[in-house]
Amino acid sequence: MAKKNQTLYIIGNGFDLHHKIKSSYWHFQEYIKKVDSSLHTLVEDYLQIEENWSDFEEALASIDIDTLTEYASDFLVSYGAENWSDAYHHDYQYEVEEVTRKLSFKLKKYFKEWLTLLNIPKKNKIKKKLLSLDKSGKYLTFNYTNILRKTYNINKVNILHIHGSLQKSEQIVLGHNWSPNSKNYLGEQRDPEDIDTRVLEGNEIIERYFRSTFKPTKKIIKNNRSFFSKLRNIDKIIILGHSLSHVDLLYFKAINKSINKNRVKWVVSYHSENDIINHSRQLQSLEISKKAIKFVKLKEILKTKQKRG
Repeated sequence: MAKKNQTLYIIGNGFDLHHKIKSSYWHFQEYIKKVDSSLHTLVEDYLQIEENWSDFEEALASIDIDTLTEYASDFLVSYGAENWSDAYHHDYQYEVEEVTRKLSFKLKKYFKEWLTLLNIPKKNKIKKKLLSLDKSGKYLTFNYTNILRKTYNINKVNILHIHGSLQKSEQIVLGHNWSPNSKNYLGEQRDPEDIDTRVLEGNEIIERYFRSTFKPTKKIIKNNRSFFSKLRNIDKIIILGHSLSHVDLLYFKAINKSINKNRVKWVVSYHSENDIINHSRQLQSLEISKKAIKFVKLKEILKTKQKRG
């Protein structure tokens, strides 16, 4: 017989921040600024990113191709130049490769390093921050830390780190959700036969960048289909500290397809009034009834103090 009142917790970065873990993208950009200031400058020069880097993953898809190709064009030496050298066959591609490699592989390398430095405060230090969580519930976390296990003693079999965890850093997932096949990043070009071969090769390098920074959400969902298939008996979904950003919307669609929408109640945490507007818009796009949604602040879910003992 199926267990009644089963709860699914969806955990976002606001959950870790609530527990004083310095895990925001703003903290990450501060780390980059400290360890590699030139890379920090490169991010802000070529990615259309907000000042606090809150849209970091989505910004990976918005690399300024025009600025990049314009910069690299300074290395497109005319084949008829008096000082021509065979090295000029590759200078343009090299410059494009340098920028895109740093904004993909090198940036992700630093991201993994930064994650290992995140400190989970001791339980007694955040006693007043502890939330009331059901240990028997299911947990879908977008975070990389092990706070659910370390601080809340949640059994690991009940937790899915959908983007990997610090225990398995090689599986860390980071990226945008825009499909590399859905965008013509080159714009409308002339006949390829009329384009400098060096530019064509540079375009192939840019295409590799988009593919390397793409988050394969559909594949991730497929690889974890056993988790989603067990959500049919969920009665309540509690979202803690997740922004419901567009980059993760496919996961919510997968959840919505797996549950009985007619009976599930949603409890959604928010930080500001703008969050309520944005969260409502995203949830309604999933055809979730307004009547099924309740908005709360994390402090409303604080673990109650024991009166006895």
